[in-house]
Amino acid sequence: MEHVNIYITHTFKPGMTREGVIRYDIVLDKDGEESNSVGDTVQMTGTINECVLNAIITALNRMKKPVFVNVYMDVTFISNMFYGQLDSWKAAGFEKEIAQKEQWKKISEEKDKHRLNMIYAIKHPFTEWQKNEISKMDNISQ
Repeated sequence: MEHVNIYITHTFKPGMTREGVIRYDIVLDKDGEESNSVGDTVQMTGTINECVLNAIITALNRMKKPVFVNVYMDVTFISNMFYGQLDSWKAAGFEKEIAQKEQWKKISEEKDKHRLNMIYAIKHPFTEWQKNEISKMDNISQ
């Protein structure tokens, strides 16, 4: 099974619904050597959780076959819910009132296809480069 890393950086602030920019990059990892990066920079409106979940789903939808995936992002809530609640939500048929329920259902479906890990990381190998790409989009939109 191939190994892929997804790196996410954004301009969103916790606890606020606002417009922001998010960047994701999908990187093939062969024996510890990263190569073949593909990604996108997108302007979105929503909460940090909502927009990062959407970016994760968009990146995972680009996978053509099952892969081992590490998702690196700076949102502890998403990592905590992925490991602490997602399986119980799924077992209960997602009947509970859950913020971003549709996105969590999609994450659960992707988890069934791939070996998926969510990794909380304030910084990752692509952080500075992604911030630079985001600033280019910020300059274009102003």
